[in-house]
Amino acid sequence: MSETTAEEWHALFDRTRRADVDVKIPEFEFEYTKDLTDLLKDLGITSVFDQNRADLHNMITIDEACIKKVVHICYSA
Repeated sequence: MSETTAEEWHALFDRTRRADVDVKIPEFEFEYTKDLTDLLKDLGITSVFDQNRADLHNMITIDEACIKKVVHICYSA
């Protein structure tokens, strides 16, 4: 298999011309869900998942609250 030289590329592009084209891209929907709980724990974020160590008082007023699960959901239409 031969490689194209720079001169061959230039010759190829010298023969091209501009043209308007209509491009149609199909519509689609995309959804992605990922449980991040284990990943966060692996990164060292563990105290918020422990009811005895979690300190969430700046976010909620429930005593001894902790996070059980973190889920990221991405949706595009």
